[in-house]
Amino acid sequence: MTPGDKDRIHDSAVACRQVAELLDTVVDALDRTVARDMGQLIDSLAGIGRLARYTAERLEAVAA
Repeated sequence: MTPGDKDRIHDSAVACRQVAELLDTVVDALDRTVARDMGQLIDSLAGIGRLARYTAERLEAVAA
């Protein structure tokens, strides 16, 4: 793996973390303001955020 590859992997991990943080914000806002019938959407978005965090962790492990 070249240093350039590691940089790209790290950049991807950072982007995944940013997506996860954005989804956390969206989920929090929806949870406070939207009717409970949107619960499945909120749960799905939260799951995507968890997946983005996991992906970031795995990318960092690969680049290490």
